[in-house]
Amino acid sequence: MARIGIDVDGVLRDFPRAVVTRFKKAAPNMVTSDVVTGWRFPNIALSWKTKAGLIFGKWAEEIYGGAEPMLGACEEFHRLKKWAKRNGHELVCVTNNTRRLGVYTREWLDKHGFTFDEYHFRGDKENVAIDYLVDDSPEVFEAWVRAKGDDSHFILFDHPYNREVPARLRITTLRTIALTGIDFINAVQFFRLPSEWRKREDRRDPLTQSFQQVHQRYPFAKLRRSGKERRDISEGRRIYDGGAHADHLGGLRVDRRDGRDRRGA
Repeated sequence: MARIGIDVDGVLRDFPRAVVTRFKKAAPNMVTSDVVTGWRFPNIALSWKTKAGLIFGKWAEEIYGGAEPMLGACEEFHRLKKWAKRNGHELVCVTNNTRRLGVYTREWLDKHGFTFDEYHFRGDKENVAIDYLVDDSPEVFEAWVRAKGDDSHFILFDHPYNREVPARLRITTLRTIALTGIDFINAVQFFRLPSEWRKREDRRDPLTQSFQQVHQRYPFAKLRRSGKERRDISEGRRIYDGGAHADHLGGLRVDRRDGRDRRGA
């Protein structure tokens, strides 16, 4: 059983868009772009003190309570929840929205049907008893690596403001986890290890076992390591989920239309 921690803002709730929308309503000439490239909203031409006072103070209830879910997040979360229940995993809400913001967040989660096995409203996410964490914050990534020693169980939710983060696992949709499962995530770690380590014939090693499970369950998947070393689990061509969606996992882009791997942009 795995305990999977999931962040709220930037993963389930479209917090960046809610903030930009509110500032455009109040001072449209101050918003230089709709694209958020940092958590301090550099696309809004005001001091951080002024922005923070409005976001976390005067407009907090409107922003936190009225924000829309991320595109497709409701459907993806429910699919992930069914997968977790079927496989004996737990979904844990881990957000740094505390006190008053936590109240708005809990009401928002209930309103949109995001129900978890546990809820943690705290800033030190790396100290919560979870096996994996899905988060979009560069700062949380750094804190996780400092506490755990590496980023092997950190799943970065892709956004323009975290493109420079050297995370090994990067996803664009929650359904990546539900579709491929934790075994596939472990297998991605396996592909990123030195080739001499991967050649070991230690069948008891969990990563080797994970690779074997993926080989059986996803024979059509093809992965590329470091843009040079190609590893084809199978030559078979097969439709993965009936769509043309491509996800990024640790620098690996798997195109679900035919299982071929492509270099990410």
